Amino acid sequence: MSSRFPSLHPRSFWPITLPLATAFGGLKQSYGLVLAMGLFLLYYTFFSVGVSLGESGTLSPAAGLWAPNLLFLALSL
Repeated sequence: MSSRFPSLHPRSFWPITLPLATAFGGLKQSYGLVLAMGLFLLYYTFFSVGVSLGESGTLSPAAGLWAPNLLFLALSL
């Protein structure tokens, strides 16, 4: 299912990472990079769990794919 439809994850992730990239100035910019990478790993973990729950039938496949996108989009607002 995910290979046929364009993914939303880049669009749901940039509202979080863009402020992180600009919030830290000078030498502390690396803190924003580390925080953004940590958030990406958290997103990827949620996405992997959603996909595996959708494949096993525990959760609807559409809900498993969209849940991390909607969660991070809600967090960015």
